[in-house]
Amino acid sequence: MTWRVITSKDVTKFLKAKKIDPTCSKCGFPKWSMENYSDTNKPYSSAILAFSNEAPDILTNRAFPTITMSCNNCGNIWQIRSSIIEEWLAADGGAQNG
Repeated sequence: MTWRVITSKDVTKFLKAKKIDPTCSKCGFPKWSMENYSDTNKPYSSAILAFSNEAPDILTNRAFPTITMSCNNCGNIWQIRSSIIEEWLAADGGAQNG
């Protein structure tokens, strides 16, 4: 898959299309800040390291690039795997939701 800049508008459309409540799970505040990695020309702002189900104490050589958002009220961190949003956008998700 070719890397694509994911904007905050893309994330908002994705959450709406997937019927995901965007309010903070800790305090209920509706506004988030998203680190906009496109401003730094880096493909991803953060990643989650992956562990194996077969040997949960062993770190694999995989990492999942993520979109990181922070609640503007309490600072709660929310990460979404960016490849899921990229796949949704590539399958015309963006076109379906204006």
